[in-house]
Amino acid sequence: HPLIIANRGNSTDSYTLTLSGDVTWPVEMASSAGPVAPSASAKISVTVQIPLTATHGERHHFTVTVTSVGDAGQAISVPMTTTAQIQRGVTATPITTSVSSGPGAVVTLTVSLRNTGNMTDSFDLIYTSTQQFGWIIPLLPGITLGPGETTQISLAITVPAAAPEGTYTGQLQAISQADAEAVATMPVSVQVVWRHVYFPEIGRP
Repeated sequence: HPLIIANRGNSTDSYTLTLSGDVTWPVEMASSAGPVAPSASAKISVTVQIPLTATHGERHHFTVTVTSVGDAGQAISVPMTTTAQIQRGVTATPITTSVSSGPGAVVTLTVSLRNTGNMTDSFDLIYTSTQQFGWIIPLLPGITLGPGETTQISLAITVPAAAPEGTYTGQLQAISQADAEAVATMPVSVQVVWRHVYFPEIGRP
């Protein structure tokens, strides 16, 4: 909330700012302003931290009182209201993003998923790659998390039996079912290693 303090007096003055009312939501602001010259003004920012547990439409009412330092009888109280709105968000923190395996095996990618929004949400976990032919890549839909809740998810990917040696890159995405723009993306890679077995050549006498 922006708060403009205008000096309507005929001398330079400073001001104290005090908070009252509902303080269950953290409010940050300066405790004083000035000096402010006559006919000049000072701009103060009043910041309210909306808790993750706040529901959509929930309101927080409080009052900021501005008092003249030069004349304590000159004071004004400004009522303020903050309304919580739905916010969707997700973060994906890698636990394992690079794995090595032979062809035909199942590799596991693990990620820590956190709902950074202020509403319960469900997220789809998707792995995409430019090398999808023959790969079995599951979709994990509907991972439901409360506001601020974190969970650890493992994604099992089957490597094709005929996959050539090399490193296959892709990305892991967590997408909100309620808002497709709330998405977390991280790169991952699977290294396919062939294990060659050599038989000794035995000559016939």
